[in-house]
Amino acid sequence: MEVPNVEISSTETPSPRSSLGIKGIGEGETFGPLCAIPNAIEDAFHMLGMKVRIRDLPITPEKLYRLIQEAKNKNKS
Repeated sequence: MEVPNVEISSTETPSPRSSLGIKGIGEGETFGPLCAIPNAIEDAFHMLGMKVRIRDLPITPEKLYRLIQEAKNKNKS
């Protein structure tokens, strides 16, 4: 079987519709985890009877520690 020569090339054009210029191939961007992780942390606090609101990303270990301390102090009041 004879196969003709095939030239393969790639052209990259960033998407103006996403923050990183990426395009999904059957998937969306990575915004899901950015929302899911803070919500999971808030839910964990809620299950312990503590109410917190995460409004600042990224969530660093220091910020998480501060949230825990603030929630404990509010719970004592």
